Amino acid sequence: MTDDVARCFQGIIEDREPPRYEKVMDGYKGFLFLDKDCNPLVAMH
Repeated sequence: MTDDVARCFQGIIEDREPPRYEKVMDGYKGFLFLDKDCNPLVAMH
């Protein structure tokens, strides 16, 4: 991972508003991008 990418992710983590309840999906949590319902953001068709 380059320094630019690391800084980008660090900025996302710092600016991210923590959700009231952390969602766990298939053992994963701490998603960077959430939709309006606090679900992990996915690509929709």
